[in-house]
Amino acid sequence: MAVIRRALLGAIAGLTLGLTFGLLEGGLVIHAHSLRFAAPLLEAIKLGVAYGMVVALLVAVVTALRPNFLWHHSLALAAGITMTLLGSYWMGKGFGWFPSGWPAWLGSALVGFLVFKASCKTSRRLLNIELTFTAAVGLLLVLLAPNQSAGLDRKTVAAADDAPDVVILLIDTLRADHLSCYGYQQPGRDGAISPVIDQLAAEGALFENTYAQAPWTRPSVASLMTGLYPTSHDTVTMFDRMPDELETLATLLHSRGYRTAAFSANAQVSPNFGFNRGFEKFWTDVSYSLRNYCALNRLRSELIHGLVALVPSLMEESEEGNREPRDRKKTRSSEARRLNQQVYDWLEQNDGDSRPSFIYVQYIDPHDPYEAPAGWQPEDVPGLWQVMQSIDFGSSHDSPPVPLEGSAFPVPDETAVRQLLAHYDAEIRYCDQEIGNLVARLEEDGILGPEDYLIITADHGEEFYDHTQWKHGHSLFQEMVSVPLILRGPGIDSQRIQTPVQLVDIMPTIAHWTGASLNSASHGRDLGPLLGVPAPANPLPVFFERPKGAFPMQAIRVGSRKLVRVTKAGSEDPVAWMEFDLASDPYEKHNLAAEREPDPELRSILEEYIASSLALRTAESGKTELQGDLADALGYLGYMDGIEDEE
Repeated sequence: MAVIRRALLGAIAGLTLGLTFGLLEGGLVIHAHSLRFAAPLLEAIKLGVAYGMVVALLVAVVTALRPNFLWHHSLALAAGITMTLLGSYWMGKGFGWFPSGWPAWLGSALVGFLVFKASCKTSRRLLNIELTFTAAVGLLLVLLAPNQSAGLDRKTVAAADDAPDVVILLIDTLRADHLSCYGYQQPGRDGAISPVIDQLAAEGALFENTYAQAPWTRPSVASLMTGLYPTSHDTVTMFDRMPDELETLATLLHSRGYRTAAFSANAQVSPNFGFNRGFEKFWTDVSYSLRNYCALNRLRSELIHGLVALVPSLMEESEEGNREPRDRKKTRSSEARRLNQQVYDWLEQNDGDSRPSFIYVQYIDPHDPYEAPAGWQPEDVPGLWQVMQSIDFGSSHDSPPVPLEGSAFPVPDETAVRQLLAHYDAEIRYCDQEIGNLVARLEEDGILGPEDYLIITADHGEEFYDHTQWKHGHSLFQEMVSVPLILRGPGIDSQRIQTPVQLVDIMPTIAHWTGASLNSASHGRDLGPLLGVPAPANPLPVFFERPKGAFPMQAIRVGSRKLVRVTKAGSEDPVAWMEFDLASDPYEKHNLAAEREPDPELRSILEEYIASSLALRTAESGKTELQGDLADALGYLGYMDGIEDEE
């Protein structure tokens, strides 16, 4: 009985010690990595409880097995062991003081031993004071941490009675030239690939030449939300969070009395990176916990990965008999149907809210891996993983861009490319149907009525060896930055507009629709004046860029002429130029700059836009540490490959 009593008392003491460790490490990590949480104190307490359970078990075992130990000696031993565990991470990967592995473990063991010896020589009363002081420091750090504010404290006004609802549907990784309404016919199949989107386009305006501001998700969507070029909003690497100072579509419309909701199936567009600002509701498929960023969870993950690496059953047979990696198995919580369900649930929960709505929905289905749900996978084509194993994708993120040496990946089998495209197209077909279901529901609920506005677009495209590379993020060719844009709403007749436009134009256009005044500068323009009129003889240039990475790129399109500048990180001197006449060379196979100097007029305009992008950079992005479920989600989408080049 005495042993049980000592064990219980030891567990209580250990829980207290663990809470202290959790508060201190949590507070330090939050500030060191500029993390944002909706409830920082709650996150720190949950972390402390996790540590407390481990330390409580340790102290309980020691006090039960070694009754001759004094109380504070048991705590000292637990503190020493815990410091050894924590130090093995922070001294290695955390701070880089020692190489990861045995050097870090030996260094942390020395620290743990010193903590144990010092604590044993400290009186029980003084030890309690030290623990209380340590916990107080951790608690203070947590209380001073900035929270994950949605920026809803801004002054609002009641919306006008006739204020329109506005809905944006963004399909991640959707090339414009893979929709029927943009002229695409899937090889070997009859009928349209995108009948729903085609019909919506027929009911409104289709822009034939729309450009994403960047070739990957986070900077591109940030440009859509802010009306700024990527260099201006500075959300350009894997670690960047949108600056709190920037006005966004959501903050603008919320201040105008709108209810605002966002549903994102891509972890790139989530509260983790500041996209929740202005949204009353923001759903994303990624859990986000302070525990993901601390040593105990990282050690646990490393232990699990180490054990899994020893198990030969990492590969499992799929239904088609393919070898499918477990860590690449498709999760279904973010597919279009379930994403729609999140919207339906929100609509039902807010049925009595009479305010006008601003709804943003980001589908991810066409994104790699191109694995459509059962019933939608292409017929007479091998399974996705079998097709992918027959292609050498190289290292898309850290390879030099075209036309630099080393940019070309191994030439794939043409049949394998066609099969991969069939899987990509299957995702588009599936997503198209689900868009139809969502639009029908929104129309039924009165959100998409005759006086309301719908926008359909994408954040970037995808390359299928069009220019000897794969996927996205590495170039500014048409397949990467040419995206669909469809507007439907009052006063928008059925029409096709050839004038080049860009995603930054969406914010000023919505501001005009809703009667809002932009409170900050924007690179975009209202698209309204382009509707129902002949194309201007001298259209305004459009600008897009890849501002970070080993080879930053900037590009301009003026009319049918396009100029791309490639530089090397840390230098403004171009290492390559590419110039194309898209009227005669729509697939960009003939680089005019390889034969002569780039056109001086285009070069001058490009330099002006680069300067304009820098001039509107009024705030710097925060930096977010990528760990845990967030890193897993991004890694699943292929974003963690070559990550060091994005710093």
